[in-house]
Amino acid sequence: MKKRELCMWRLSTLFFLCAVTVGDAREFVIPELRNYDSEDQLDHSKRVHSYPYITSDGFRAACDFWIDEARVPFDPCHVKTGDIIYLNPYYLDFFFDYVHPEIKVPYVLLTTNSTVSCPGKYACYLDERTLACWFTKNPDYRHPKLKPIPLGFANAYFSFGDVRVIKRVRTFPSQYRDVLLLMNFKVADDRIWRKPVYDLFKNEPFCYNAPQKSFYEYLYDMSRSKFLLSPAGAGVDCYRTWEALLFGCIPIVKRSTIDSLFKDLPVVIIDDWRQVTRDFLEKKYKQMSKIKYRREKLFMPYWLNKIKKAQKKVRIRYGSK
Repeated sequence: MKKRELCMWRLSTLFFLCAVTVGDAREFVIPELRNYDSEDQLDHSKRVHSYPYITSDGFRAACDFWIDEARVPFDPCHVKTGDIIYLNPYYLDFFFDYVHPEIKVPYVLLTTNSTVSCPGKYACYLDERTLACWFTKNPDYRHPKLKPIPLGFANAYFSFGDVRVIKRVRTFPSQYRDVLLLMNFKVADDRIWRKPVYDLFKNEPFCYNAPQKSFYEYLYDMSRSKFLLSPAGAGVDCYRTWEALLFGCIPIVKRSTIDSLFKDLPVVIIDDWRQVTRDFLEKKYKQMSKIKYRREKLFMPYWLNKIKKAQKKVRIRYGSK
């Protein structure tokens, strides 16, 4: 015998959440929140990863349950100790209001595929037993249970995440770098913090201010540059940072909550953009060229291994059920 409950809930706009109860099980139908850029985002079977490159859908593929725009039916009763729940941050309100209270065992949460910073107002849940570990992009908080993961590349269904282009540019020799400093970001209304950086470097003779280009040309510019300016994107992290790293270009970023991601990677972390001068860059390049970095951190297997280790720890500590 099936019983339908209809709840009304507001997140930006009003919509309905349908919860179906069958016996002791409760299945949540994921609500539809907004329009998406690609129909492939809405089809669970088409969410392909770009392995071995880092992408949000690569992290998504490693999870046991999904709460996102693909709207895969979800039953909290099926969650076992240490299971990994994938959550698009647009669904944070829905998750912590309705789903989290129904989960009775410690689980691992993973949030990607959004510019929303996490945990935001939900930081208090990190102190709860059932939320054993939280992996997220664009963290805005520090907590022992909160683990940052990189933004990496755009998903495969976007033109600027085309794996064929990435592989093609990676075949070029990396020794020839005739550009000291590359600036190739947009200054948009939703990223006004980039304008002071743009204004500071737009007329500097040691900085190549690149016009908008195809994805291929954009990556090729990185492959021939020594340094790249990478102010924050829509979130604290930026695709540009990880694209540059893959192509041997050293990104320059401001100090933030994701500094730990860059440990053992060739990244220049600054406190003030005015630190960046020709002399500063030339000295840095000489210093950094002598250091051996951990390039494995630029690929998916490294991060999947960290997530699986965390999952194993949770299961050992609390006992897998």
